[in-house]
Parts: sequence; C-alpha cells; structure tokens
Amino acid sequence: MAKTKENAVTVYNVPALVITPDQPPEVTGNYAAIEKTLTQWKANVSKMKLTEDNMEEVMTVKKAAVAVRNNLDRVIAATKKALFNDPKTIFEARVKTLYNLVADVEGSANVVLEKLEQQRLEDINQVLNHYKEKLQEQHKLEAEYLEKIEYKKDFYNKTTPKGYSSMDKYWKESLENQFKEFKKAQNAYAANVRLIESTCKDEPRLNMQHWINQLQYSDVATITENIIAEKDRLREFDQQAATTTTTTSVSEAVEVDAEVVDASEETKTVILGIPTTLNFESDFPGRMKTMRLELTYPCDLVDTLNEMFKQLKAFGIKWKPLKEEVAF
Repeated sequence: MAKTKENAVTVYNVPALVITPDQPPEVTGNYAAIEKTLTQWKANVSKMKLTEDNMEEVMTVKKAAVAVRNNLDRVIAATKKALFNDPKTIFEARVKTLYNLVADVEGSANVVLEKLEQQRLEDINQVLNHYKEKLQEQHKLEAEYLEKIEYKKDFYNKTTPKGYSSMDKYWKESLENQFKEFKKAQNAYAANVRLIESTCKDEPRLNMQHWINQLQYSDVATITENIIAEKDRLREFDQQAATTTTTTSVSEAVEVDAEVVDASEETKTVILGIPTTLNFESDFPGRMKTMRLELTYPCDLVDTLNEMFKQLKAFGIKWKPLKEEVAF
C-alpha cells in the first residue's frame, strides 16, 4: 500500500471500494407457466357462477386458492432470505468493519480538534461575559431581566456576519441592544408599579401586592380602573356601616347556653348568664375558630349586651359587629 509524506505526517493512499459483481442478481423462475395456469383457472372459475346454492364448489375453489397462495408465500420468503436478506446482512457487516477503522483513524484527530473547539468556545464566553458585566454596570438590570440576556447561537460562528467588520463589534452591538430593550421594559414596569402604589396609598385595606401581581396578566390602565372601582366599593360599604341599626351580625363569637326569662310586659328583666357548670378552660388557647351568627334584641339593650360580651373576653372569646339594621 503506497504512502506519501505531507508535513511530516504519514498519509495512506487507501484504494476506492470496488464491489463485484456490479449488477443486481436476476432471479429467474417458471413465472410464465404459473401465470398461464392461473389465467386458465380464473376463466374456468368465472364460468362456474359460484353462489350460496353451490357451497361445495365454493369451498373447493377457496381451499385450492389458499393452498396456491401459501405455496407462493413459502417460496418467495425463502428466496428473499437466500438471495437478498442474508447477502445484504453479510455485506453490511463486512463494510461496517471498514467504517470502524476509518472512525478510529478520524477519532485520533477529533480528540485534538474537539479540545481546540472547546477552548475556542470558552474564549468567546470569556469575552461575552466581560461585555455583559460592563453593560450591567451601565444599565443596572434587575436579576429577572439580566437572566434574559442571551448569547445567541451565531455568536459562536467562525465567520463574521455581513455588515460587521469583526465578531467583537457584532457581540458588543447585539448585547447592548438586548440591554437597552430590557432596561426599557424594566423602567416601564417600575413606572407601572409606582402608579399602582400611588392609586392604592390612601386605602390601607387594599392588598397592594395583589394589584402589582396583576401586571403579569393585564395592562396598568385596566388595573388602576379596577383599583378605583374597589375603593368606591369600600367607601360605599363604610357609609352603610355607619348607619344606626338594631340587628347586628356578630363574627368570632362562641355559641353558649343561656338562661332566658320571658321578657313580657309583666317581666321587665331578661337574665342572660353563663351557668357556673360550664368550663371555659381551653387545651388549645392559641387555636381559634370562628362562628358567624345573627343576634336580634330590643334596641334599648345595647349596653347590656356590650357588658355581656366584655365578660366573655376573659375566656378568649372575641366579637365584633359587622352591620346593624334598625326595624321600627
């Protein structure tokens, strides 16, 4: 096998692969005789006029046809295996050895080339990181925007893009455009947050963070409109709550057994009390439950009820009025 010298490296002149024979095999057989017989049989069966009235003839024809087809299947399958499948498998296994040898030779060179390519990519990343740090010092992006800065796939191309004198110029311009874009988005978001905070600031009951989170799903104009609508609703609620009422909904109360003496015209005193047999000591003093109930009472007993609820506070029972309704 001939060898040549190129740059002190031995290069082998490997001959081209030549396959013999160079023509596909021709498979001969008695096709014509079988075709002639089947054609005559087909014509004969057509004249028989097979129907459900002559099922014996129908089944005879069916079984004979199946037998012929099965015989064809067996011969053809065996022929394909012997003349095509097996030779193909043997041929592919033979040339695979050649491919493996080529891969071994090429692999020795690839180890060096891959190492150099990895170093090239690391050098590019080092330059890109430097430009990114300098741009961050200038634009001061927040973390959520900084992590969106992308090193594009073509940053690692070996050829300079059209319109640029160098890859460095292309890297700088591309990264700076990204920083400007995200800085604009960051400033717009901050302005929207300030607008929401300003709209919410005179109503402490509003959950400001909830409205800020809505920026993910809606524009700031719609959000501020919804905030104003909510503030109007709260003001209307405050106005209604200020009205004097005699029916009070009480929250965070506890259901107690009370001794009630009928307050008729003859009985001017209503006794509300807690039987001394009840034990209000709690094994879970820090774990509270809430009961919502409605209390209806004569309008001149407000002070009496307030005194009763004050006494309940000693047992950790709290209450607050939700609304009052006057009925005259």
